[in-house]
Amino acid sequence: NLTTFIEAPLKEEIKSQQEQLASQAHKVDFYDAVTKSDDLLTMKEATDILAIKGYGRNKTLALLRFKGIFNDKNVPYRQYTDKGYFAVKEHDYTTKYGNTRHNSTTYVTHKGLEFLRKVILKDMENKNESKGE
Repeated sequence: NLTTFIEAPLKEEIKSQQEQLASQAHKVDFYDAVTKSDDLLTMKEATDILAIKGYGRNKTLALLRFKGIFNDKNVPYRQYTDKGYFAVKEHDYTTKYGNTRHNSTTYVTHKGLEFLRKVILKDMENKNESKGE
């Protein structure tokens, strides 16, 4: 029967796709939760969310400095803030001796989270190539 011949593979394909969607539902829920939030993320929070082995806060900051994305004070260059990857908040504080100091804190946006992931994965790829893998 021609109908059975055509329907069987289609039903199998649909079943396979439904199983794949079900297995990825938790990833979609996580992504939605992260991207719907308007909150900025600290570098530690961003690297914890990405959870890429060997790339914690300090190594990621060093990589961003090495790549010329951040300056030596861990502040992103303007082109990266203009693209919406990072936000910098400036604030003054008073030391215990009564002196006023100025500080900048860099935050990662949700768009920046994906940018960071790509920078880290590219770095991993480059290291594997240099090892001859």
